[in-house]
Amino acid sequence: MRDVNLLGREPDTPTVDKVKKIIINALENKNYDWRTIDGIVRETTLPAEEVRDMIKKLAEDGIVVRAPYTAENGTNIYTTRKHYHETIGLLGRLISALTDRII
Repeated sequence: MRDVNLLGREPDTPTVDKVKKIIINALENKNYDWRTIDGIVRETTLPAEEVRDMIKKLAEDGIVVRAPYTAENGTNIYTTRKHYHETIGLLGRLISALTDRII
């Protein structure tokens, strides 16, 4: 019988809070303005389904935003609100405010 903690995870797998932190850190990586799910998976080595689920939860909580456009390959791209405001220029913020959407 395997040893599984209360969250249904193996003992050496990260907790939900740790997964959240890992994903936020990847989203706020200074080398990128926006991230794909695949990029986050490559950087974090977390399972794609877990990354997708956490991105969805963080978006519902207002922490993560999805760009209104896609990456060149057609996949959705994401960042945190904090990172967005740190990386977008003044003109971008003005346009976002006027159009009431993230550009």
